[in-house]
Amino acid sequence: MNLLKTLTVGLVAAALPSMAFANPDPTIVHICGSTAFRAPVTCAIINALGGTGCKAACNKSGTAPGNQNLLGGQAAIFANGTVSYSGSTFTGNATIIVLANWTGSLAGILDVAAQNATLTYPNPADAAVEASMQACDISPFGGGGTLPSSPAFSTVAAAPEVCMTDSFASSAAAALASAQVTAGHNIGGATTGAGLKTLVNGAGLIEAGSASTNIVGKGSSTGYLGIVPFQWCIGNLSGATFAAPTNITQQTANYIIKNGAAPLSMFNTTSTGTLSGADFVYLVGRNEDSGTRIAAFAEPQLSFSVNPQQYLLTFSGGNKTGDIPAPTDFSFIGASTGTGAFVTGFDAWPQGATLNTEPFIHWTNAGFGHGGYAGGGDVSSVLSTPVNQSFPDPNGAALAGENTGKAFFIGYLGIADSGSFGNATKIIGGAALAYNGVTPSLAGINNGSYSFWSYEHMYYIGSGTHIVPGAIKTFADNLADSLANVYVSYGSGGVVTTTSPAGVALLPQNTVGSVTRSVEGGGYTLNY
Repeated sequence: MNLLKTLTVGLVAAALPSMAFANPDPTIVHICGSTAFRAPVTCAIINALGGTGCKAACNKSGTAPGNQNLLGGQAAIFANGTVSYSGSTFTGNATIIVLANWTGSLAGILDVAAQNATLTYPNPADAAVEASMQACDISPFGGGGTLPSSPAFSTVAAAPEVCMTDSFASSAAAALASAQVTAGHNIGGATTGAGLKTLVNGAGLIEAGSASTNIVGKGSSTGYLGIVPFQWCIGNLSGATFAAPTNITQQTANYIIKNGAAPLSMFNTTSTGTLSGADFVYLVGRNEDSGTRIAAFAEPQLSFSVNPQQYLLTFSGGNKTGDIPAPTDFSFIGASTGTGAFVTGFDAWPQGATLNTEPFIHWTNAGFGHGGYAGGGDVSSVLSTPVNQSFPDPNGAALAGENTGKAFFIGYLGIADSGSFGNATKIIGGAALAYNGVTPSLAGINNGSYSFWSYEHMYYIGSGTHIVPGAIKTFADNLADSLANVYVSYGSGGVVTTTSPAGVALLPQNTVGSVTRSVEGGGYTLNY
């Protein structure tokens, strides 16, 4: 199984398979799930394991400003001391080892609920992994510690105990209800989408974190860690004869998700030249693993099992397939913002894509257009690519045949992938849109005027056969507390400073104007 597709950040209580530990046996923790809070989770883990004394490595090389190694890697390993082995026997002094594999919100929830034991992680007993960890420079999170390319280092398979997600478990279960399970296979005993929904809802998942009466939503019964803001962004507008659109309404979002395209006349656009009603924007979106997708579909009051119409783009000038998982029958997936790169075509997403970590779960019955890109960074890259208007053929896409004008693209992103609140600094030539006339902001999220957001959660199994062991539960609860209280907006505290926080901190109780909700896209409750 491809490490980059299946790696999960997990907190695991049991020792790794076929590994004899001595001196003493360390606690192995695995976390899986959403990438939305990967950076603050990384900060919290490192500080929990000794700050600059932590040993760590990941599978992504650093890029300027140099602190993106551990903040952006899909595969990661952390330890609170020296990790060394003689053969398969542990001889170092680490007492806690945390293994990481970021899989997506929906996949993470299902993997914990089903106790998927096929997820793969860097093997701490691998000499190459050990050498990478010893070379790591946590100052902050830069320098060495980059894992060799897979499969140069060995991996181990284990079931995750903990997952990060920006979706409620019940919402993920509802999204899974429309899936299919390949005949002859079962996932945790489930053989249908309805069975998957029952599996997740009955797994005994609870929110990590200790009780606190000071922070809204924080506690052992609710456990929300922070708020993940999202925004709609228009893609590269090179060659446009009009100013960038500035706003999308709930009704337009509803329309474009169901139909895949909308005329620019549906957007608040100030013409600087000729704005033709034949100019259309087409939907670029995330795959079924994505919590961002769940929130984007819930906000305009669509069901969690809606069949969207999303588009797969083709490119010239050096396509980048990179870390985008793709079935071999459409391996041309990619985007490039390099010199000479253009969007040269698009069509509805092919059928056959599977859930990231579960190859026997798919949405073939949903038809074309249901799939999407695996990561927010992929959507950002796609939207950044200029369009060669002589190539795209909307008629060939079997949609918006009346479009005799130009074709542009639109998508939904978390702020970490778009660039910042109310902006789209990572979308080259594009722009972030206000939602229902409100620009995303900290104040707007807290007072209820900007509604496109969801909560970040950490789940583990709290009862039954697969209840999380005590040592792992304690670690996870402490990590959740640390995230909610310090690292959710990780530029404001901790060991690393960045201008791109992952989320918004929860407010103290009884804060005037603050709101909460119990489901993505749901109504508000005032906290005072």
